[in-house]
Amino acid sequence: MKILEYISQALRLCFYGTALFSFAISINIVQLCSMLLIPFSRRLVWSINTRGAQSMWWVMQYIFEVGH
Repeated sequence: MKILEYISQALRLCFYGTALFSFAISINIVQLCSMLLIPFSRRLVWSINTRGAQSMWWVMQYIFEVGH
């Protein structure tokens, strides 16, 4: 029975790790693309980057605080 628990934990770790990494990469791509908007609107770039950081923080909090 313990072996099934270890396998379950390892699979969960792989799933959450992959999801967190891919979400971080996608936010990073959006942030890099938003740099093209700097000459037009610094406030818009700031808003986009702030929302991306908030989203990443919320996801990390959810993963680490909610018992799985």
